[in-house]
Amino acid sequence: FFPYFNDIFRSPWWEPVAWFDRRFGPHGPVQALLFPFYFARESLLVGELPFRDWRLAALMALAIAALARRGFDRAGGKPAVFAPPGAWRFLAVFTLASYAVWLALYSIYRYLVPLEMLSGPLMVGCALYAVRGTIARVVALVALAAFVVGTTAKPDWGHRPFRGAYFDVAVPEIEPRALVIVGPFDPMAYAIPFFRRDARFVSAQNNFLELSQANLLARRAAGLIATHPGPLYSIDILRRADPVLAHFGLVRVEASCLPIRSYLDDSSMRLCRLARSALYDSRR
Repeated sequence: FFPYFNDIFRSPWWEPVAWFDRRFGPHGPVQALLFPFYFARESLLVGELPFRDWRLAALMALAIAALARRGFDRAGGKPAVFAPPGAWRFLAVFTLASYAVWLALYSIYRYLVPLEMLSGPLMVGCALYAVRGTIARVVALVALAAFVVGTTAKPDWGHRPFRGAYFDVAVPEIEPRALVIVGPFDPMAYAIPFFRRDARFVSAQNNFLELSQANLLARRAAGLIATHPGPLYSIDILRRADPVLAHFGLVRVEASCLPIRSYLDDSSMRLCRLARSALYDSRR
């Protein structure tokens, strides 16, 4: 679970707080009750980028229709034409319970992918229960498939043209047993396997750690930087590592900086040799 629920588990390796992104989710009980309809209309309620996916809204509408059909049949004393067996009941209960947990804890749509996959068979099951007659069912299922496929629009997180390899990375040579400080926030870890195998990598500030924190993970990163006896380097983009270097009394040797070739970020990463500041050492 780390670091989630750390207000309960109290691991010393991170802050004793519940780590959740509260930007997303329903606003009020009405939205919570009918949330699939709301985020079908406004996708930014559940994600950072606009998209359109009406599967869960369609599933909720079909489930309501199936329940209504069940109610009418029971009120009229009619037997269920398509009685859900145990497997269907299990699938429905699992989906409903998982959705409720997701709604309470996250409400981030990309965390809901397993229920996205389950929505297909559940929509078919609800449609078969709500619609009677072979021809009517075929027409309903064809229309349903055309609707959910034809209306879907995926979010665009950015793409690169396909090449001969997923990762085309070329890194400069570094000295043996070096410690490389990875700059904050930008995704750069994919370049690490292309460095020599005896190199170590550490990130003291990122979307998980802050320089002001004093948990064991932050102290471990700070200790590695402060006590490493070998050569020091940094990799970063657009000099975003400068506050981290200043915090640890390190200065970039500008003449040593070399680009890291990677088509994933237009070769924006730089590798630079670091030196310890004499002023910082004297204060220690």
